[in-house]
Amino acid sequence: ELGARSIITQLPDAERLRARDRFSRFCDLALPFHLTVDLEFPSWTETANLSAATTIVKEVERNNAGILVDTLHFARSDSSLAELRALPRSWFHFVHLCDAPGEIPNSQEALIHTARAARDFPGEGGINLREILSAMPTVPYSLEIPNDRLQKALGDKEYARRALATAKKF
Repeated sequence: ELGARSIITQLPDAERLRARDRFSRFCDLALPFHLTVDLEFPSWTETANLSAATTIVKEVERNNAGILVDTLHFARSDSSLAELRALPRSWFHFVHLCDAPGEIPNSQEALIHTARAARDFPGEGGINLREILSAMPTVPYSLEIPNDRLQKALGDKEYARRALATAKKF
């Protein structure tokens, strides 16, 4: 009814086999609705990098299973561009595009803070976004750029306007 095409998932479960089985079941539940189930891999979770997400998607063997590359999480997880290039193009349905300082925070709390409240507009941080995007197929970009400080200073409408303008410029 909403016109959705994809569902973003994470696997916050230390029991890997149970997490894999739940992901598999979720893919099965989404299939009749023609939805992809895209696994995101924040570096502070049990599925902490592209390699871990790849293992899950390979093991479940579901046509609607995919991987969501969030450029922040990719850069923070020490994931491999070579591995990204080698994966089936059909696994990617969209990308979360944002930027952040190039230096990786040294605590889980700081990683989570950046992810939830301090991202930069594309091209305004230190992540090599073009390198990540060049390793992927052409897919839609979804801006995920929460920045509490800047949004409060600009207001919602101006923040959204700048986010769109910056993304188009990038």
